[in-house]
Amino acid sequence: MNAIGNTELTSNELPGQLEFRVDSTRGWLVFLILVILPLGFLIASLFVSVPNLRLTFSLLSLGWLAWMLILAQRSWNRTDTTTLTVTGQLFTAKGAGLKWSRSATVVVPTSEVKSFGFASGGEDEPSGLYVSCSFWNSKCLLPGLTRQQGNAVAVAIARRFPEIASKMK
Repeated sequence: MNAIGNTELTSNELPGQLEFRVDSTRGWLVFLILVILPLGFLIASLFVSVPNLRLTFSLLSLGWLAWMLILAQRSWNRTDTTTLTVTGQLFTAKGAGLKWSRSATVVVPTSEVKSFGFASGGEDEPSGLYVSCSFWNSKCLLPGLTRQQGNAVAVAIARRFPEIASKMK
């Protein structure tokens, strides 16, 4: 496990379809920050001169620290997996990275796709492989990819399915 996290992309070519799998793990730096902040507040609360206020701040900081440790333990070494299956007719994505749900599924017919390719995401959206169905409607099918990985996936799809290659951005 590294400080920032890791994203591993694997691909599999099957008869009539391509399958891409992204396994994302979180880094330890986020967990360290989540534990250091309440620990710092706990230490700072010990220097409050008013006894009742010191006790209140200490208890709140301890509760916050306990909550952060529970969250860190629950997601420590957890791998989020997202799978994209592409056929000549459909883009089908399943997995943890899709709209914050572990069971999320997104199905987009290729006839509705205006363009597809890597996008760096927005304020609340991850970087990854996106399909655009209209001007306002784009969906991230493989979150967490780098620009190089996203472009490699788009090129592999375009090579395998020439009928949708013209939609690659």
